[in-house]
Amino acid sequence: MIPESAQDIKARLLRIYRELLARASILTPSTVRRLRCPFFAFPRNRWFESGSRVLIVGKEPFEWGFNAGLHYHWPYPPLWSLEEVLAYDSSAEALTYAYVTHTYEISSPYRPTPFTRAILLQSTLRGGMLCL
Repeated sequence: MIPESAQDIKARLLRIYRELLARASILTPSTVRRLRCPFFAFPRNRWFESGSRVLIVGKEPFEWGFNAGLHYHWPYPPLWSLEEVLAYDSSAEALTYAYVTHTYEISSPYRPTPFTRAILLQSTLRGGMLCL
C-alpha cells in the first residue's frame, strides 16, 4: 500500500470538513443560530515531518472565532458562529487556515486558557515546540 502524501491527507480532510458542513443543512435555523464556530484541526507541514505525532483532544473553554483587525491576520469574512460559517462558501478553507496560523503560534492579548497553559508547559518541559 502506498502511503498518502501530506497534500493527499490535507485534501481529504478538506473534503471531510466540507461534507460535514453540508450535513449541517438538516439543522433547524434556531439551532444553527445558537451554535458557535466549529473547530477544524488541520496538520501543519512539520507534523508530517515529525517522527513522533500526538493527537491532543481537549475542550478550549473560550470562544473560537475569527475576525479581521484583531491581533492576527485574517483574510476571510468574520466567522464566529455556525450561521456565519454556513453562509460562507470557503469556510472549510478559512477554518483550517485558522488552525494552521492561529493556534499556539500568535501572541494573544487574552489570558491563556487552562488547555493552552498545559500545552505550553508540556512543550517547555520537553525543550521545544509541539508539532500540533
